[in-house]
Amino acid sequence: MRRSLFVSVPLFLLLSLLVLVGCRPEETPPEEVDVTLDIALEPEEPVVGEDATIAVTLMQGDEAINDATVEVRGDMSHAGMQPVIRTIEEAEDGVYTTDFDWTMAGDWILTVSATLADDTVVSEEFNYTIPGDEMDMDMSEDGDSEDMDMDAEGDAESMDMSEEGDSEEGMSGMSGMSGMSMGSTTGGYMLITNAGDSDDVLVGVEADFANLIEIHETRIEDDMARMVEVGRIDVPAGETATLKPGSFHVMFIDVTRDLAVGDEVELTLQFESGEEAVVTAVVQDEAPEDAAEVTAGDLTITGVWVRPASAGEPSMDMDMSEEGDSEDMDMESEDAEDMASEDMEMEATPTAES
Repeated sequence: MRRSLFVSVPLFLLLSLLVLVGCRPEETPPEEVDVTLDIALEPEEPVVGEDATIAVTLMQGDEAINDATVEVRGDMSHAGMQPVIRTIEEAEDGVYTTDFDWTMAGDWILTVSATLADDTVVSEEFNYTIPGDEMDMDMSEDGDSEDMDMDAEGDAESMDMSEEGDSEEGMSGMSGMSGMSMGSTTGGYMLITNAGDSDDVLVGVEADFANLIEIHETRIEDDMARMVEVGRIDVPAGETATLKPGSFHVMFIDVTRDLAVGDEVELTLQFESGEEAVVTAVVQDEAPEDAAEVTAGDLTITGVWVRPASAGEPSMDMDMSEEGDSEDMDMESEDAEDMASEDMEMEATPTAES
């Protein structure tokens, strides 16, 4: 009996030691992840519509990284455009190259994200301004067609300073902005399906987070994207009208409060048939995967979302003089009447095809 006990005690201690050693976490030497990410454009000054490439260089110290997956995402600093996304999985000497489409003129944000072999993600943003013919402001001397085209690739409204029209109504489509300063803008998107036998038309949208709401279409003309106020979107019987970036959308102008990802906002949709639909829009960067449905008569609305936005600044000044002289345009409330007298007119089209 004593001999058994004597043998059992050392054996128990030995087994306990082995268990402790086996459960001890494996020690690894600390490593500092030192990854550099650079990009190069070809051509160095890209132009809308021309062939272009982007080369992303990944280095860890002096060593090239060739086993990463790189994503290049191009967004513009306004609502209404579809992001341009490229994924690159092959590299040579740490250089990942892809073609890229600069689809619009204006301010671009390039987000480059590299997922390394150990799942470490390195990301960096780069800002570029792509020139376009329609970003200029032409103040002709004859005064007949003082065209100020500001919708370069859809990031502002098109203003026509022609002398046609009454001065009180000159700001067509902007009459609700008298005495109001301009803030930031954002876009709203959805699907509207008409299951009835009669055509219908989306003619208006109401919301409590913007001072002005318009119905727009992004159009590509001469390799340039322009946002045009259309005022309505047809929803033919038995068909679906799609509101999406780069096409038809609702434009919320002068946003009055911050809209953060994950927020929800309420929209009231008004149709020519007299139907109204109150829908909830999710604030996010892309269309939702799971979409709730709302019905109004024969209409079904689904997939409603709004891009994030920040409340605008109190005013936006536009100085169009060459020497700081008298041709100033100030969009603060006290000068709204002066702007109206210049007969600035929004481009508009009477109908829109779905």
